Amino acid sequence: MASVSSVEWFYIGHFGRLGPLTEDQVVELVRDGVIEKKTYVWRAGMPDWSHADTVLELIPTFREIHSLTPPPEPVATPSPSFGGYSSPPISPYGSYQQPMAYAPLQTYAHGPINFASLPRSDKNRLIAGIVQLIIPGSGRMYLGYWAQGFVQLLTAPICGVGFIWSVVDGIAMLCGSTKVDGYGRALND
Repeated sequence: MASVSSVEWFYIGHFGRLGPLTEDQVVELVRDGVIEKKTYVWRAGMPDWSHADTVLELIPTFREIHSLTPPPEPVATPSPSFGGYSSPPISPYGSYQQPMAYAPLQTYAHGPINFASLPRSDKNRLIAGIVQLIIPGSGRMYLGYWAQGFVQLLTAPICGVGFIWSVVDGIAMLCGSTKVDGYGRALND
Protein backbone atom coordinates (compact mmCIF):
# COMPACT_ATOMS: atom_id res chain seq x y z
CA MET A 1 0.00 0.00 0.00
CA ALA A 2 1.85 3.12 -1.19
CA SER A 3 1.16 6.44 0.38
CA VAL A 4 0.13 9.13 -2.05
CA SER A 5 0.08 12.09 0.26
CA SER A 6 2.33 13.36 3.01
CA VAL A 7 -0.26 12.99 5.76
CA GLU A 8 1.39 12.70 9.17
CA TRP A 9 0.15 9.88 11.40
CA PHE A 10 0.46 9.52 15.16
CA TYR A 11 -0.25 6.64 17.51
CA ILE A 12 -0.28 6.02 21.25
CA GLY A 13 2.26 3.32 22.09
CA HIS A 14 3.70 1.93 25.30
CA PHE A 15 5.93 4.98 25.62
CA GLY A 16 3.32 7.68 24.91
CA ARG A 17 2.33 9.50 21.74
CA LEU A 18 4.63 8.70 18.82
CA GLY A 19 4.89 10.30 15.42
CA PRO A 20 4.78 11.94 12.97
CA LEU A 21 4.91 8.91 10.69
CA THR A 22 4.09 8.35 7.04
CA GLU A 23 1.26 6.01 6.07
CA ASP A 24 3.86 3.47 4.87
CA GLN A 25 5.53 3.51 8.30
CA VAL A 26 2.18 3.06 10.05
CA VAL A 27 1.31 0.10 7.79
CA GLU A 28 4.74 -1.43 8.52
CA LEU A 29 4.16 -1.03 12.27
CA VAL A 30 0.75 -2.71 11.89
CA ARG A 31 2.35 -5.63 10.02
CA ASP A 32 5.09 -5.89 12.69
CA GLY A 33 2.46 -6.03 15.42
CA VAL A 34 3.58 -2.79 17.08
CA ILE A 35 0.28 -1.10 16.22
CA GLU A 36 -2.51 -3.48 17.19
CA LYS A 37 -6.25 -3.34 16.52
CA LYS A 38 -7.02 -1.38 19.69
CA THR A 39 -4.05 1.00 19.45
CA TYR A 40 -5.20 4.60 19.16
CA VAL A 41 -4.15 6.36 15.92
CA TRP A 42 -4.78 9.84 14.54
CA ARG A 43 -4.02 11.87 11.41
CA ALA A 44 -5.10 15.29 10.18
CA GLY A 45 -8.72 15.16 9.07
CA MET A 46 -9.81 12.70 11.75
CA PRO A 47 -12.16 14.20 14.37
CA ASP A 48 -10.56 12.31 17.27
CA TRP A 49 -8.22 9.42 18.13
CA SER A 50 -9.63 6.08 16.95
CA HIS A 51 -8.76 2.41 17.32
CA ALA A 52 -6.51 1.38 14.43
CA ASP A 53 -8.90 -1.34 13.23
CA THR A 54 -11.64 1.27 12.64
CA VAL A 55 -9.56 3.58 10.40
CA LEU A 56 -10.43 3.09 6.72
CA GLU A 57 -6.82 3.26 5.51
CA LEU A 58 -5.69 0.52 7.92
CA ILE A 59 -8.60 -1.95 7.65
CA PRO A 60 -7.14 -3.71 4.55
CA THR A 61 -3.82 -4.22 6.37
CA PHE A 62 -5.57 -5.82 9.36
CA ARG A 63 -7.54 -8.08 6.99
CA GLU A 64 -4.32 -9.07 5.21
CA ILE A 65 -2.62 -9.90 8.52
CA HIS A 66 -5.65 -11.87 9.71
CA SER A 67 -5.70 -13.93 6.50
CA LEU A 68 -1.95 -14.66 6.72
CA THR A 69 -1.89 -15.59 10.42
CA PRO A 70 -2.39 -19.31 11.00
CA PRO A 71 -4.41 -20.32 14.05
CA PRO A 72 -2.27 -21.16 17.08
CA GLU A 73 -1.36 -24.78 17.70
CA PRO A 74 -3.17 -26.32 20.67
CA VAL A 75 -0.90 -26.73 23.65
CA ALA A 76 -0.90 -30.13 25.29
CA THR A 77 -0.93 -29.61 29.03
CA PRO A 78 -0.59 -32.40 31.52
CA SER A 79 -3.34 -32.67 34.09
CA PRO A 80 -1.66 -31.29 37.17
CA SER A 81 -2.42 -32.33 40.69
CA PHE A 82 -3.78 -29.42 42.63
CA GLY A 83 -2.46 -30.24 46.07
CA GLY A 84 -5.00 -32.97 46.69
CA TYR A 85 -7.90 -31.02 45.19
CA SER A 86 -9.74 -32.27 42.13
CA SER A 87 -10.04 -28.86 40.44
CA PRO A 88 -7.63 -25.98 39.84
CA PRO A 89 -7.57 -23.08 42.30
CA ILE A 90 -9.93 -20.20 41.56
CA SER A 91 -8.54 -16.68 41.58
CA PRO A 92 -10.28 -13.87 43.48
CA TYR A 93 -11.47 -12.62 40.07
CA GLY A 94 -13.63 -15.69 39.51
CA SER A 95 -11.68 -17.54 36.80
CA TYR A 96 -9.35 -20.50 36.92
CA GLN A 97 -5.69 -19.70 37.29
CA GLN A 98 -3.59 -21.12 34.48
CA PRO A 99 -0.05 -22.34 35.10
CA MET A 100 2.44 -19.68 34.05
CA ALA A 101 4.88 -20.32 31.23
CA TYR A 102 8.26 -18.90 32.12
CA ALA A 103 10.24 -17.03 29.49
CA PRO A 104 12.87 -14.30 29.70
CA LEU A 105 10.76 -11.30 30.63
CA GLN A 106 11.44 -7.75 31.67
CA THR A 107 8.79 -5.76 33.49
CA TYR A 108 7.91 -2.22 32.45
CA ALA A 109 5.14 0.03 33.72
CA HIS A 110 2.69 -1.55 31.27
CA GLY A 111 3.57 -5.18 32.11
CA PRO A 112 6.05 -7.91 31.19
CA ILE A 113 7.60 -8.02 27.72
CA ASN A 114 8.98 -11.11 26.00
CA PHE A 115 11.74 -9.54 23.88
CA ALA A 116 12.04 -12.59 21.64
CA SER A 117 8.50 -11.97 20.36
CA LEU A 118 9.00 -8.27 19.54
CA PRO A 119 9.65 -7.14 15.98
CA ARG A 120 13.31 -6.28 15.31
CA SER A 121 14.42 -2.67 15.02
CA ASP A 122 16.76 -1.35 12.36
CA LYS A 123 18.64 0.54 15.13
CA ASN A 124 21.74 -0.76 16.90
CA ARG A 125 22.21 -0.45 20.67
CA LEU A 126 26.02 -0.17 20.45
CA ILE A 127 25.90 2.65 17.90
CA ALA A 128 23.36 4.48 20.08
CA GLY A 129 25.59 4.17 23.15
CA ILE A 130 28.72 5.40 21.37
CA VAL A 131 26.92 8.34 19.74
CA GLN A 132 25.31 9.16 23.12
CA LEU A 133 28.79 9.45 24.69
CA ILE A 134 30.05 11.75 21.91
CA ILE A 135 27.06 14.13 21.59
CA PRO A 136 24.70 14.33 24.60
CA GLY A 137 21.19 13.16 23.74
CA SER A 138 21.99 12.08 20.19
CA GLY A 139 21.91 8.35 20.99
CA ARG A 140 18.44 8.71 22.47
CA MET A 141 17.27 10.65 19.41
CA TYR A 142 18.78 7.97 17.15
CA LEU A 143 16.69 5.34 18.94
CA GLY A 144 13.51 7.40 18.61
CA TYR A 145 13.35 8.84 22.14
CA TRP A 146 13.26 12.39 20.79
CA ALA A 147 12.00 14.20 23.89
CA GLN A 148 14.52 12.62 26.24
CA GLY A 149 17.41 13.20 23.81
CA PHE A 150 16.39 16.81 23.23
CA VAL A 151 16.26 17.51 26.98
CA GLN A 152 19.72 15.95 27.42
CA LEU A 153 21.08 18.03 24.56
CA LEU A 154 19.61 21.28 25.90
CA THR A 155 20.65 20.77 29.52
CA ALA A 156 24.22 19.61 28.78
CA PRO A 157 25.77 23.07 28.19
CA ILE A 158 23.50 24.93 30.63
CA CYS A 159 24.10 23.19 33.92
CA GLY A 160 26.17 20.10 33.17
CA VAL A 161 23.53 17.79 34.63
CA GLY A 162 22.39 16.87 31.13
CA PHE A 163 26.00 16.01 30.22
CA ILE A 164 26.41 13.71 33.24
CA TRP A 165 22.97 12.20 32.60
CA SER A 166 23.89 11.63 28.94
CA VAL A 167 27.23 9.97 29.78
CA VAL A 168 25.61 7.66 32.35
CA ASP A 169 22.82 6.91 29.85
CA GLY A 170 25.38 6.13 27.11
CA ILE A 171 27.29 3.73 29.38
CA ALA A 172 24.01 2.06 30.38
CA MET A 173 23.12 1.64 26.68
CA LEU A 174 26.49 0.01 26.00
CA CYS A 175 25.90 -2.34 28.96
CA GLY A 176 22.55 -3.40 27.52
CA SER A 177 19.99 -1.64 29.70
CA THR A 178 18.11 -0.22 26.72
CA LYS A 179 16.30 -3.11 25.02
CA VAL A 180 13.74 -1.40 22.71
CA ASP A 181 13.71 1.61 20.42
CA GLY A 182 11.22 4.47 20.67
CA TYR A 183 8.67 2.49 18.66
CA GLY A 184 8.75 -0.55 20.95
CA ARG A 185 10.84 -2.78 18.64
CA ALA A 186 13.70 -4.92 20.01
CA LEU A 187 17.14 -3.41 19.38
CA ASN A 188 19.96 -5.16 17.56
CA ASP A 189 23.20 -5.69 19.50
